[in-house]
Amino acid sequence: KESQEYIQGLKQATGEEKYYQDKGITPSTEGGVMVDARGNIVVPLVDIDGQHWSHVTLQANGFKQNLKDARMQGTFHVIGAANHEAITGAILLVEGYSTGAAVNEATGLPVVCCTTANNLENVAVAMRERHPDQPILILGDNDEHLIAEGKQNQGKVRALAAAAAVDGHALLPDFGNQALDKSRTDYLDMKREVGLERLHDYIAAKLSTIEAEEALEERENEQVEQENSCEAAEEIER
Repeated sequence: KESQEYIQGLKQATGEEKYYQDKGITPSTEGGVMVDARGNIVVPLVDIDGQHWSHVTLQANGFKQNLKDARMQGTFHVIGAANHEAITGAILLVEGYSTGAAVNEATGLPVVCCTTANNLENVAVAMRERHPDQPILILGDNDEHLIAEGKQNQGKVRALAAAAAVDGHALLPDFGNQALDKSRTDYLDMKREVGLERLHDYIAAKLSTIEAEEALEERENEQVEQENSCEAAEEIER
């Protein structure tokens, strides 16, 4: 309630804010992203039932602040659609808002922003329960540079875990032969590196592969059902 009342008193983001200009992204017309008195971007977060729980504040310098003591687990923000129920095709999940904006701009498809790598699986599971027949694609970050610091590649590990939990798919950004440092981790970085067209083609190719795989699986299942029906009919005749 605190977050909802706070956001209702703010103005709608226009894309002219420093955050958008510095990131090179534009706000979606859906989703109710707002701007506070300091020019920070305020992104509302809801659960699978559409209930507003919290928000994340994004500063132009990259600092991200979650609402203290508010629920974050299983909450998300949808870019490019009024809500998750309006998504009719593949459900695309990303970590951060700016990453989601880049993917939405490149593909024209709705994107679900989960705010953190740890929250990807929570949101993916909730989405699978409501969308049992739609493909789920986790567009994870690749934090390869953290391994040199003795840390885990959190983005990759969490993306793969989320995909496995919902019988989904995972895809990490492709930077070719470039070194995977802090400037090359997510799809916004990939957009800057290779441009919108190549980013579109990269994700579209994965979606086409998923569609072909699922169509093949459906045909195989239908064939098995037909064979089982024939065997059952033969048993009855005997």
